[in-house]
Amino acid sequence: MPVWFQPTAIPFLIFLAVMTLSVLGWAIVRLPLQRIDQPVTTRRKLRLVLSQALWVSLSCLCVLVMVIGVLNRANDWYPTWRSFTINVSTTSVDTHSTSPLQTLSAKMWEEYEPTHAQSSFHITKHLDVLKAGKKTKGTYIAVTIPSNKSGYRSNKTLIWIPPSYESHPKRHYPVLLALHGYPNGPQVYKDVLDIDTKLTTLVDEHAIRESIVVMPTVFPDNIDTECVDTADGSFNVETFLTQDVISWVRTHLRTAKDPHAWASFGYSAGGWCASMLSVRHPRLFPLSVNLSGYFSPDFSQGRLLENDDTSYELGPITQRQKESIKMFFWSAKDDRKSMKSLHEFLPHVAKPTVLTHSLIEAGGHSWPVWHRGSIEGLRWLGKHSSGFSWVR
Repeated sequence: MPVWFQPTAIPFLIFLAVMTLSVLGWAIVRLPLQRIDQPVTTRRKLRLVLSQALWVSLSCLCVLVMVIGVLNRANDWYPTWRSFTINVSTTSVDTHSTSPLQTLSAKMWEEYEPTHAQSSFHITKHLDVLKAGKKTKGTYIAVTIPSNKSGYRSNKTLIWIPPSYESHPKRHYPVLLALHGYPNGPQVYKDVLDIDTKLTTLVDEHAIRESIVVMPTVFPDNIDTECVDTADGSFNVETFLTQDVISWVRTHLRTAKDPHAWASFGYSAGGWCASMLSVRHPRLFPLSVNLSGYFSPDFSQGRLLENDDTSYELGPITQRQKESIKMFFWSAKDDRKSMKSLHEFLPHVAKPTVLTHSLIEAGGHSWPVWHRGSIEGLRWLGKHSSGFSWVR
């Protein structure tokens, strides 16, 4: 298929517009001019009614396809025809790393007395307990995390507790901070990405350790915050994540002592948030998984930072700081925005920072890509992080 006729190409959208206008023109102009110049019969009435119904239906269908085409171009959901047909779950993966990564050997569970003050937190007595899916024995809970440091007003957070948490009171767990895309909410990890099922399946395969998953709200009221502390202080999302959320989780839940037992994880705009937290807060998030995200803020509703503020440009920060962090990036090669950002970021990465990027041929900016990528990202964590490596 020629490039100019791909789903996001301007000529293809012009073709859709012409088709839509032609059908609408016939339905609006031609149909009303049809006159009954022959004897009125039941058959003729039926034919005219069916003809009108057909053209009205075609008009609605053409308008719908045109709207989908425009949205598809704006969001790069399916940039090529191959994106519609490729089987993302079985396509081959092209993986590269800026530095060799060694596979870790499994370590014993860390069962120890926590060094911080830990309050009693009984899942079964929590008022906001949500029923987990039938495929897993873990538990989802909804909590309101106090925003003592950030003043952040959208502090509703969803947390998944692994199956063994209650039955092993001395066991401490790694933490996955899962950040949703824009526009969306933390519920997507439960209802769409099935993060609990993926984790328990990989644990059964000895690919990763049981983990706590913390899913905060980072795009409140569909406002594109990009997880930053905004210039006017209206949305201090970064402070909320790095201070309020971490403090609450460490205080109320049994978290592992290993410094590499915390990882940020996200898809699309949430992928940017994950990489941003890893680069700007390497001591808190030395590991990150970025699924079809990017490496510099991309506000969709107007920039919420000062125009000359470059403090969130991850490339220069990475090159300057040279922190020992490991980042995993996943994308389809036809996801133009993500790939452009990756190629701009790669030249800034040097030891001891490690960036592993795994790419599939096609799939666009879509849920099938993120389903596959979330599994690959979790496998990567279990293979290359001491905090997430599987243990008996």
